[in-house]
Amino acid sequence: MMPVLVEEDWLRRYADFSFTCMAVTNIGRRLSGPNRLALLVPWMEADYQRLEVDFQALWKELHERLGVGSTE
Repeated sequence: MMPVLVEEDWLRRYADFSFTCMAVTNIGRRLSGPNRLALLVPWMEADYQRLEVDFQALWKELHERLGVGSTE
């Protein structure tokens, strides 16, 4: 599965926040019981700025530790 994810650049789609929210909701549909993951989407939308700051810090550190390309 991982080679396909890399070759087809599946993760790039998650750069689109609306796609990420849809993915979270869809994963919740696959779980048994009520879709509690879908309940996270309004929180993610409301707290987007803080999530963005945290992600940028994580992304920079990931690139530094792995020694890969640009952090842009």
